[in-house]
Amino acid sequence: MQAVPCEVFVNQYIIGILLFVQIFIWKKRYRILHKKEVEYMEIGKKNTQKTVVSEKDTALAHGSGTLRVYATPAMIALMENTAMNLAAPYLSDDEATVGTEINIKHVSATPVGGAVSCEAELIEEDGRCLVFKVSAFDDKGIIGEGTHKRFVIKTEKFLVKTYDKLK
Repeated sequence: MQAVPCEVFVNQYIIGILLFVQIFIWKKRYRILHKKEVEYMEIGKKNTQKTVVSEKDTALAHGSGTLRVYATPAMIALMENTAMNLAAPYLSDDEATVGTEINIKHVSATPVGGAVSCEAELIEEDGRCLVFKVSAFDDKGIIGEGTHKRFVIKTEKFLVKTYDKLK
Protein backbone atom coordinates (compact mmCIF):
# COMPACT_ATOMS: atom_id res chain seq x y z
CA MET A 1 0.00 0.00 0.00
CA GLN A 2 1.40 3.32 -1.05
CA ALA A 3 1.38 6.39 1.21
CA VAL A 4 -0.88 9.22 0.06
CA PRO A 5 0.97 12.54 -0.22
CA CYS A 6 -0.09 15.24 2.23
CA GLU A 7 -0.85 17.54 -0.73
CA VAL A 8 -3.83 15.36 -1.70
CA PHE A 9 -5.49 15.89 1.68
CA VAL A 10 -4.75 19.63 1.58
CA ASN A 11 -6.21 19.89 -1.94
CA GLN A 12 -9.37 18.01 -0.89
CA TYR A 13 -9.73 20.27 2.16
CA ILE A 14 -9.37 23.40 0.02
CA ILE A 15 -11.91 22.09 -2.50
CA GLY A 16 -14.36 21.46 0.36
CA ILE A 17 -13.94 24.98 1.70
CA LEU A 18 -14.37 26.49 -1.78
CA LEU A 19 -17.54 24.45 -2.33
CA PHE A 20 -18.97 25.63 1.01
CA VAL A 21 -18.19 29.28 0.15
CA GLN A 22 -19.73 28.89 -3.30
CA ILE A 23 -22.97 27.49 -1.83
CA PHE A 24 -23.08 30.29 0.75
CA ILE A 25 -22.66 32.93 -1.99
CA TRP A 26 -25.34 31.25 -4.12
CA LYS A 27 -27.83 31.34 -1.23
CA LYS A 28 -27.16 35.06 -0.69
CA ARG A 29 -27.55 35.78 -4.44
CA TYR A 30 -30.80 33.80 -4.48
CA ARG A 31 -32.22 35.93 -1.69
CA ILE A 32 -31.17 39.17 -3.37
CA LEU A 33 -32.33 38.19 -6.88
CA HIS A 34 -35.63 36.61 -5.91
CA LYS A 35 -36.97 39.02 -3.32
CA LYS A 36 -38.67 42.37 -3.88
CA GLU A 37 -36.43 43.83 -1.20
CA VAL A 38 -32.80 43.05 -0.47
CA GLU A 39 -33.77 42.65 3.18
CA TYR A 40 -35.40 39.27 3.79
CA MET A 41 -37.67 38.26 6.60
CA GLU A 42 -36.01 38.49 9.97
CA ILE A 43 -36.68 36.22 12.90
CA GLY A 44 -39.16 37.94 15.21
CA LYS A 45 -41.25 39.62 12.47
CA LYS A 46 -44.95 39.56 13.44
CA ASN A 47 -48.36 39.97 11.86
CA THR A 48 -51.76 40.28 13.53
CA GLN A 49 -55.22 39.75 12.04
CA LYS A 50 -58.67 39.97 13.60
CA THR A 51 -62.09 38.48 12.92
CA VAL A 52 -65.49 38.20 14.55
CA VAL A 53 -66.92 34.69 14.86
CA SER A 54 -69.94 34.25 12.57
CA GLU A 55 -72.24 31.28 11.91
CA LYS A 56 -70.01 30.16 9.00
CA ASP A 57 -67.06 29.88 11.45
CA THR A 58 -68.78 27.45 13.83
CA ALA A 59 -67.97 23.82 14.43
CA LEU A 60 -71.53 23.02 13.34
CA ALA A 61 -71.03 24.78 9.96
CA HIS A 62 -67.61 23.20 9.39
CA GLY A 63 -68.83 19.73 10.26
CA SER A 64 -66.14 19.39 12.90
CA GLY A 65 -68.59 19.39 15.81
CA THR A 66 -72.21 19.96 16.79
CA LEU A 67 -71.93 23.27 18.65
CA ARG A 68 -72.24 26.90 17.55
CA VAL A 69 -68.74 27.85 18.77
CA TYR A 70 -65.59 28.88 16.88
CA ALA A 71 -64.42 25.81 14.96
CA THR A 72 -60.88 24.50 15.18
CA PRO A 73 -60.64 24.42 11.34
CA ALA A 74 -61.67 28.10 11.23
CA MET A 75 -59.05 29.02 13.83
CA ILE A 76 -56.37 27.10 11.94
CA ALA A 77 -57.35 28.83 8.67
CA LEU A 78 -56.96 32.21 10.40
CA MET A 79 -53.55 31.17 11.74
CA GLU A 80 -52.37 30.00 8.31
CA ASN A 81 -53.68 33.16 6.65
CA THR A 82 -51.95 35.37 9.22
CA ALA A 83 -48.61 33.59 8.62
CA MET A 84 -49.09 33.66 4.83
CA ASN A 85 -49.75 37.42 4.90
CA LEU A 86 -46.64 37.96 7.04
CA ALA A 87 -44.45 36.31 4.38
CA ALA A 88 -46.19 37.78 1.29
CA PRO A 89 -44.39 41.17 1.12
CA TYR A 90 -41.01 39.40 1.01
CA LEU A 91 -41.80 37.23 -2.01
CA SER A 92 -41.15 37.96 -5.67
CA ASP A 93 -44.10 38.09 -8.09
CA ASP A 94 -43.59 34.47 -9.20
CA GLU A 95 -43.46 33.06 -5.65
CA ALA A 96 -46.01 32.07 -3.01
CA THR A 97 -45.96 30.12 0.24
CA VAL A 98 -47.76 26.87 0.91
CA GLY A 99 -48.59 25.43 4.29
CA THR A 100 -46.91 22.10 4.93
CA GLU A 101 -47.24 21.46 8.66
CA ILE A 102 -49.37 22.65 11.53
CA ASN A 103 -49.26 21.69 15.21
CA ILE A 104 -52.03 23.45 17.11
CA LYS A 105 -53.83 23.19 20.45
CA HIS A 106 -57.35 24.67 20.64
CA VAL A 107 -57.68 25.37 24.36
CA SER A 108 -60.80 27.50 24.75
CA ALA A 109 -64.13 27.97 22.95
CA THR A 110 -65.31 31.33 21.57
CA PRO A 111 -69.04 31.99 20.98
CA VAL A 112 -70.63 33.42 17.82
CA GLY A 113 -70.16 37.20 17.94
CA GLY A 114 -66.88 36.95 19.86
CA ALA A 115 -63.84 38.82 18.57
CA VAL A 116 -60.74 36.75 17.77
CA SER A 117 -57.25 38.07 17.08
CA CYS A 118 -54.40 36.01 15.72
CA GLU A 119 -50.66 36.64 15.82
CA ALA A 120 -48.03 34.93 13.69
CA GLU A 121 -44.33 35.37 14.48
CA LEU A 122 -41.47 34.07 12.35
CA ILE A 123 -39.34 31.92 14.66
CA GLU A 124 -37.18 30.05 12.14
CA GLU A 125 -36.06 30.58 8.54
CA ASP A 126 -34.02 28.03 6.64
CA GLY A 127 -33.88 28.95 2.98
CA ARG A 128 -37.34 28.24 1.61
CA CYS A 129 -38.70 26.87 4.91
CA LEU A 130 -40.43 29.33 7.25
CA VAL A 131 -41.61 28.33 10.73
CA PHE A 132 -44.10 30.49 12.61
CA LYS A 133 -45.34 30.57 16.18
CA VAL A 134 -49.09 31.18 15.95
CA SER A 135 -51.49 32.23 18.70
CA ALA A 136 -55.18 33.12 18.77
CA PHE A 137 -56.96 35.12 21.48
CA ASP A 138 -60.48 36.21 22.32
CA ASP A 139 -61.49 38.86 24.87
CA LYS A 140 -60.93 36.41 27.74
CA GLY A 141 -57.45 35.18 26.77
CA ILE A 142 -55.68 32.61 24.67
CA ILE A 143 -57.86 30.18 22.68
CA GLY A 144 -55.23 28.43 20.56
CA GLU A 145 -51.50 28.20 20.00
CA GLY A 146 -48.84 26.21 18.22
CA THR A 147 -46.50 26.25 15.24
CA HIS A 148 -47.02 26.43 11.50
CA LYS A 149 -44.52 25.66 8.72
CA ARG A 150 -44.70 27.16 5.22
CA PHE A 151 -42.47 26.70 2.17
CA VAL A 152 -41.66 29.33 -0.43
CA ILE A 153 -42.44 27.89 -3.87
CA LYS A 154 -42.26 29.01 -7.50
CA THR A 155 -45.97 29.32 -8.30
CA GLU A 156 -45.99 28.15 -11.93
CA LYS A 157 -43.66 25.21 -11.34
CA PHE A 158 -45.70 24.14 -8.31
CA LEU A 159 -49.03 24.30 -10.17
CA VAL A 160 -47.69 22.41 -13.19
CA LYS A 161 -46.37 19.64 -10.95
CA THR A 162 -49.61 19.52 -8.99
CA TYR A 163 -51.93 19.39 -12.01
CA ASP A 164 -49.73 16.78 -13.69
CA LYS A 165 -51.26 14.41 -11.13
CA LEU A 166 -54.49 14.52 -13.15
CA LYS A 167 -52.82 13.18 -16.30
